[in-house]
Amino acid sequence: MSQDHISTAQQAVDQDRFDDNFSRIFNTSAKVKGGTFVYCPVEKKMVPRGTSAARVDGPRVQRGLKEFKSPIDGQMITSRAGLAAHNKKHGVTNASDYSKGYIEKKAHARVEGGKKYLRETRRPDIARAIDQHTR
Repeated sequence: MSQDHISTAQQAVDQDRFDDNFSRIFNTSAKVKGGTFVYCPVEKKMVPRGTSAARVDGPRVQRGLKEFKSPIDGQMITSRAGLAAHNKKHGVTNASDYSKGYIEKKAHARVEGGKKYLRETRRPDIARAIDQHTR
């Protein structure tokens, strides 16, 4: 009998048979759970994504890039490769390349660097100014 001609009664029987075999094979009565699972190296088993405290590094699939118009030269960017070439050509990077707080940390480091430079040069500058004005 072809798949197109299976009655709903036969489908229900097959579902019951599947459930029985699943229970027998895997020694459990749990139904198959849907969702996204990841391997947790801490627990050494598959767990629902987001429930494990351990970070799972591995390959992942990114969504397609929504095309947009470049604010630099007006070129339409339609792919990740096109975006990478555009960024390289213009010497820019994406804002998403930086973690939260990155700009604030860099600004703080710049200010601290300026303060350090001033501390290092203050005495020689004062000595030079005194020497120029006392002659």
